[in-house]
Amino acid sequence: MQLQSNFSADEIVAAIQAVSNYDFDRPRTNLVDLERLINSTHGNRAARLQIEKLMASLLTSKATVAAKQFICKKLWIIGTDLSLPALASLLEGTDPVLSEAACYALRSQDSEAALAVLRKSLTRCRGVARVAILNLLGDKKDATSASQIIPLASDPDPVLSDAAICALGKIASGESVAALDRMHRGSDPIRRLNCAHALLQAGQQLAKRGNSVAARAIWGQLIKDTEPAQIRRGASLALKG
Repeated sequence: MQLQSNFSADEIVAAIQAVSNYDFDRPRTNLVDLERLINSTHGNRAARLQIEKLMASLLTSKATVAAKQFICKKLWIIGTDLSLPALASLLEGTDPVLSEAACYALRSQDSEAALAVLRKSLTRCRGVARVAILNLLGDKKDATSASQIIPLASDPDPVLSDAAICALGKIASGESVAALDRMHRGSDPIRRLNCAHALLQAGQQLAKRGNSVAARAIWGQLIKDTEPAQIRRGASLALKG
């Protein structure tokens, strides 16, 4: 079968298989060949989907970590919902390097299916993978995930709780802002400060969305004398902006 590119179907299979044993101390020749193949199929959806399917299959194979990282970088460019199951397997795997690589690939995918994978994996992952997913859900401003993230903001692990608080600030939904406000009124000084920074971020997000009333209400609370100087200064500058 010819896929209307400069490469035949057999050549596509061979090019993708050739990268499976790549490692960082080896020549990048096979990687360059695969990149050339991908570039040659620009505008050819059928060929791109065939390439994506074959690359995704490497993610669940015995290919090297370096090869899987490279594949994730390529899926960031051409990935669709077709590769979501393979990326989910990396997210929920035991290798934190590959979990982060999967998050990188998913960064460019904004479908509801991709968001659902991230939400599901958030409940199954631990450690670095969970933090990476929190960062990504925050960057995607996924309001649906706020109810999952809020409990993590009180986790005893400071790295995890900080990531959750930061994500809530980026999401800036009514639910996430209310949760940040509750924690900001708590007794833990470190969590109060982290929530204050997140509320500043939430105010900026709300202002960008045209909800200046809600944004100014947040900033107005953060200029009180009880707040640290850097928080008061940030809120004051936002109110003047």
